[in-house]
Amino acid sequence: MAGTVRLYTTIQDAINAAADGQAIRVEAGTYAENITVDKAIAIAGDPGVQVGTGSGVAVNITAVSAGNTVSVSGLEIDGASSGIKVASTAELALVEIDNVSVTNSATVGFIAGDTELVDAISITNSHFENNALGAANTGDIIIFEYNGDVTIT
Repeated sequence: MAGTVRLYTTIQDAINAAADGQAIRVEAGTYAENITVDKAIAIAGDPGVQVGTGSGVAVNITAVSAGNTVSVSGLEIDGASSGIKVASTAELALVEIDNVSVTNSATVGFIAGDTELVDAISITNSHFENNALGAANTGDIIIFEYNGDVTIT
């Protein structure tokens, strides 16, 4: 039996309605919202999904679900303050970023700092460019005070 399909007007509404282990498919379009991923879920964007408001953190991963994974794929983020952030309070087996594009963020494209309770971070097939626009101590990808496994390909 296939899973139930539900339609939501925002990505955040879909996240709020999801439970750990569920998948969210995002149809192509521009979503003028920043999202907080507070559950161990998979978010997969169709080609042409643009996320963010142009300020703040476009994708903030805060999930506390030991042994589980947050997966984000197929999103385009352009012009946020920060593209993707893994909060220091997150607790997961894996944060998986695949086929994501983050450009023109004011401070950082991807950041994970002091994330002691995240076992592994994987960034694959993704594009980070022109982030850290003029700010010191910023960049495309920043991972600090972290002892887990990191894969970037």
